[in-house]
Amino acid sequence: MKLKNYGEYNLINKILGWLSADSLYKKRVIVAPGDDAAVINSPDKQLVFTTDLLFEDVHFCLSWADSLISRPALFEALGYKSLAINLSDLSSMGCKSEPIYCLIGVGLPDSRVEIEDINSFYKGLKKFCKKYKVFILGGDTNSSDKLTIAITMFGATGTNGKIIRRSGAKPGDKIYVTGPLGDSAGGLDILLKGKKTDKKTADYLIKKHLYPPVRINEAQTIAKYATSMIDCSDGLANSIGLICAMSKTGAKINLDTIPVSSPLKRYSGSPIDFALYGGEDYELIFTSKKSMPKYRCIGTVENKNSGIKYYQNGKEIQIKKEKLYQHFK
Repeated sequence: MKLKNYGEYNLINKILGWLSADSLYKKRVIVAPGDDAAVINSPDKQLVFTTDLLFEDVHFCLSWADSLISRPALFEALGYKSLAINLSDLSSMGCKSEPIYCLIGVGLPDSRVEIEDINSFYKGLKKFCKKYKVFILGGDTNSSDKLTIAITMFGATGTNGKIIRRSGAKPGDKIYVTGPLGDSAGGLDILLKGKKTDKKTADYLIKKHLYPPVRINEAQTIAKYATSMIDCSDGLANSIGLICAMSKTGAKINLDTIPVSSPLKRYSGSPIDFALYGGEDYELIFTSKKSMPKYRCIGTVENKNSGIKYYQNGKEIQIKKEKLYQHFK
């Protein structure tokens, strides 16, 4: 069966089944693959690990440097973003903000990437490391047909050792988001389609795509009260679906309360679609019994038999399943 017919989430579940068959694995691994990051026991603390891949022509295009962003700026942004998306995963698990360590692997097409590009790439890495106190321990380089970036990042849980999973939501919990959704997808849309808009709007949205927010500092407070958490990497609809599937719950989402920025509203007549299906916002979506007025409440957790329902202007709407993002589609 072709991967595009089998589907990303079916593939992940099959891999999880292979791993869970190992009894020793179960004893040593606290949070197995399937969450935003994995957690294992070490002699004096719990360690949190994550990894991500960025592929040319899948996650980014070097052709973006031809018009909308300079080549040095693009490579610097790729360095910064490759670390940001990994630290976002650690944030959603309640990982301690420092120290964080990482390993970096890059596959380089030597006919199209020059030393000046790599200098810019590492400039972006260094900028991120300085800002978030991340330490690069090493990695690997190799030749590749297309530019490939592989990051493995790890840190430790806080002193209380609390881990926030996707699976802890309970009926009655409120659902919160830490910031506006859809901006990154709007920026990607501009980069891919070259759609005309005013420079201020384009600069804002493209920057949100190339320099996503990292909420690890906010996550330290949120983790004290959150029952479940995920970072919004594949769109709001997918994120809510994953929390509900792992928590065995339903949800009621009010689309009118989803935070959407003014630049995205200027750019698109359907900004909610960018928020629901776009992805790569890396804001945290979490559930809590406690009122969290600092963050936007977008819905409630319901019983499993209620399903996941979305409302806009008081009317239930149907999710456009064909727009939900999955790899291999």
